[in-house]
Amino acid sequence: MGKKTLYIPDADEATYVRAKEMAESDGSKVSTVFVEALKQYVVELEGALEGLEEITLWLGSTDAVSGSNGKHVRFYGKEIGSDEMPIGEVETLTQRLYRTKKGKYYLYSVTHDNDTEICTGKILESVKELEGESLTNGVAAALRNEKPMAEFLDI
Repeated sequence: MGKKTLYIPDADEATYVRAKEMAESDGSKVSTVFVEALKQYVVELEGALEGLEEITLWLGSTDAVSGSNGKHVRFYGKEIGSDEMPIGEVETLTQRLYRTKKGKYYLYSVTHDNDTEICTGKILESVKELEGESLTNGVAAALRNEKPMAEFLDI
């Protein structure tokens, strides 16, 4: 593919210069930065057209004594349902189920008591795989009532 010319407004020149400096310090080229930004832009707009949103979740543990230990994960998807139920005298389980951009399911579970919170996530390929999971009543009902995503026709 041939070269393309991008015009940067004077008001955005400082941002361009900073991006170029950062790319070069990382051993990259500013053109690579532009292409990555364009790809991200397309993914976000396509997701919005499909009713999806960017979802960021915490995986790991948090407690009053040692603080947090874990990481954030991010994907494009749509929440199907969520529910909370007691699983002991002081413990509760919160579940959220998402359908991802690629049509998979993501089951996010948070177990918490007075002092500790443990957050886990699991990628599941199909409804059949979900049937093997211990879903809360509310999440199971939301899954039964889920409407399939519309097929996007590239016409």
